[in-house]
Amino acid sequence: MANYNFTKDIIIGEQGEDTVVHKLTTFYKDTIAQPKDYNPKQLNIKEYDRIITSLRTGKDYYIEIKTDVYCTPDYDTGNMFIEFEWNHKPSGIRTTKSDLFITYFKHLKELWIIPTEKLKDLIFLLITLNEHIRTTMFSGDTLLHTKGYLIKREQCRDYFTVLPME
Repeated sequence: MANYNFTKDIIIGEQGEDTVVHKLTTFYKDTIAQPKDYNPKQLNIKEYDRIITSLRTGKDYYIEIKTDVYCTPDYDTGNMFIEFEWNHKPSGIRTTKSDLFITYFKHLKELWIIPTEKLKDLIFLLITLNEHIRTTMFSGDTLLHTKGYLIKREQCRDYFTVLPME
């Protein structure tokens, strides 16, 4: 996010969700987006952001969508931020029940998609190898003590499906 203020950033996040869902249902022609309140598993809405359904298989895909407006062509650290704690409580990658984890880099015009379990495995691998990852306590809303991992995008690109956003 960009404002480091949850109230302002939630609006940006919801707009990003709508953009991502539109892109996915356009790119993957055999999918439809479910209404925001569609919840067949009755999961806590905080455990995922949206649901996309494959018309071919009938399978629902629970997705976690993060919108990054901090990275721009003029200012890009090369990192991807993966939240794991918010307000001294587990959050983000530690609590999501999603099938897919998506980061939308709005100003870089890229969508990075990875199965959530594969992202968890990647984080574990990078921590174990002690490379291309670090933990930060200075991201997100500082008053709410957001913590997360910073992953070097280009070194981990092969783990993701990266779609251009026109």
